[in-house]
Amino acid sequence: MNKPLLVILFSLISFMGWTQDDSVEELDASMEEKRDLKQENDFLEFESHFISAVQERVRENPEKALDYLQTCEGIYPNHPAMLYEKAKTYFVLKNYDQSQDYCDRLLAQKPNYYWGKLLKRDILIAEQNLLEALIIQKQLYAENSNEANELLNLYARLNDKIGGIALLKEIDAKAIYVPNVEGFKRFFKVDNKIADFDEEEEDDDKTLLENTAVNNRGNTTILTIENDYKTLVNNKNFHQLFSISEQNMYKSPTEPLHYFYNGLALINMKKYKEAVEIIEMGLDFIFNDNVLKGRFYNQLIEIYSLLKNEAKVKYYRELVRQL
Repeated sequence: MNKPLLVILFSLISFMGWTQDDSVEELDASMEEKRDLKQENDFLEFESHFISAVQERVRENPEKALDYLQTCEGIYPNHPAMLYEKAKTYFVLKNYDQSQDYCDRLLAQKPNYYWGKLLKRDILIAEQNLLEALIIQKQLYAENSNEANELLNLYARLNDKIGGIALLKEIDAKAIYVPNVEGFKRFFKVDNKIADFDEEEEDDDKTLLENTAVNNRGNTTILTIENDYKTLVNNKNFHQLFSISEQNMYKSPTEPLHYFYNGLALINMKKYKEAVEIIEMGLDFIFNDNVLKGRFYNQLIEIYSLLKNEAKVKYYRELVRQL
């Protein structure tokens, strides 16, 4: 073959190779665009159905809530918010087997998720599996002394006098408030009295509990509740902020702002590791709200800076940059 023909042949092969690579790149870009669009549409559909599910459960229409959650599960089968909401809805329906199945799937992902463990305990109590419920309740009490009352209840139901008396002594030593503690003392035949609280502090707590109850009965909007949180922050009343936001987390565990302010309270109580866990849990319940996500990310940047965890600081700064 002469040289001109060789040049033409090699040029043609090179051109064909170039056009093929270019077409593949265009095809890849097109497919990537379609994938991004599908992910966005999936997310929006999940968000819409999840919100509808929560609304239906609140309206006491659990069967309808499950229909919406079924769609959510088809999109993101292992999303922790969906698993929690489905477990809670089945619990409302007294379908404890299904409730426990979804709760176990949630805890497999997030073994330290406080509200997941609380729901698991309630399921076990409903099934009269008190010994396993006691194991979980001990964990909850270790995390939150407010769980002393329920732990005493379980000791009483199991007629575990050794456990009950030991706990009452600890309650006395640590001055933990327990309603009807004298009734438990009579049951377990303990004579010593629990230490008295400062009357003013107890009255303040009672007023806050009453106000929170009024807010919940009146179906107060989250905006009003956040204003209450901000007032407590401005007054530097972080112990009350922690107490009220914790109660609201229990009542509305899919509302991220409760987690945000609970974490903020923990930061100001210098409980940084607990704050990280709470705020990162709250992130699971933020959907299409980049402003709120930014608040969470910046709060986590602040905590991880205090903990001197530069890798996490860089990670959340990058997430802020991507918003």
